[in-house]
Amino acid sequence: MERLDDVARRFLVLWGLWYVSFSRGDYTPAVTAGERLLETARRGNDGGQLLEAHHALWPTLVSMGEVRRALPHLERGIALYDRERHGSYASLYGGHDPGTCCRYFLALGHWGLGYPERALASVYEAARLAETLGHAMTSTITLSFVTSILYLCGDRPAAIGAGERCMAIVDAHGFGGRAIDIRVLLYAARGDRPDVAALDALQRERAQESNRAWRYGMSGCTVAWLYGEADAPEQGLQVLAALGDAEGVGFHGSEVYRVEGELRRRIAPQAPDDAARCFQRAIDLARRRELRSLELRAATSLARLWRDQGRREDARRALADVYGWFTEGFDTQDLRAAKALLDELA
Repeated sequence: MERLDDVARRFLVLWGLWYVSFSRGDYTPAVTAGERLLETARRGNDGGQLLEAHHALWPTLVSMGEVRRALPHLERGIALYDRERHGSYASLYGGHDPGTCCRYFLALGHWGLGYPERALASVYEAARLAETLGHAMTSTITLSFVTSILYLCGDRPAAIGAGERCMAIVDAHGFGGRAIDIRVLLYAARGDRPDVAALDALQRERAQESNRAWRYGMSGCTVAWLYGEADAPEQGLQVLAALGDAEGVGFHGSEVYRVEGELRRRIAPQAPDDAARCFQRAIDLARRRELRSLELRAATSLARLWRDQGRREDARRALADVYGWFTEGFDTQDLRAAKALLDELA
């Protein structure tokens, strides 16, 4: 490959190397391949290749939890994308439209960084663009992101609506590889008391999923939490263990630690230190990555634990520090829950 003088051929080979690594969740080699792809594109004079080089890097970096590093690529993607010129790229690179992709990954990044209102604006902009394109796979992926962002913001009825629209396209076109993650979110969003047998079936289907992108970590944390709600926390811990090292999970690595703490608290309420250590790891990882929404979740879990131990002032301080950072999204579920707990502690 290094001897290829043809930039177009070299670009396609590098894109293939990136795609394989990214699809497997091997983010470090995927970033390396994406950076080489960008270097190659910059040596050519093809704006479409430049767009696709950035398109390789923004989902990789967001998926691995490095949202700040992804922002320049997301912004460049929005600037480079032209619907008339690049609307056909779905058939050439990855099976979906790059213009919608940069918008829905920007939405996930905004939510993680602590800007839920911006996240909703970005994901709805992606949905509007997808509607104009009429491309089934693009619509499927976009609606899966709409479902995820709405669920993360705590709008369960809207998440159910988006998820059901997504599943209708999946069923009509046979996109089975996208189905399991949406089914997990729909199960959680509907709010019925979790059933262990149903969760076992979901988990068996998840175990067959070869794609290890960010959504796999999210669905794993969701299923593990649901096992806890079904009074089967040990099975929840098994789901988390199957995800591997929390930091390697990517965007939702902090949630792996937090959900583990919630499950351990259920298993051994008389040994709160184990849960507290998990919550602190979650806070530390989210803070290193500047993922404020995940830090807020972990701080809320820790504050509840300390409140129940009678450490009310420690609980208040732990939560007030991160809650006070937020400037928007105060009607979303996580911020409402944090505010209610702070009011109680005050």
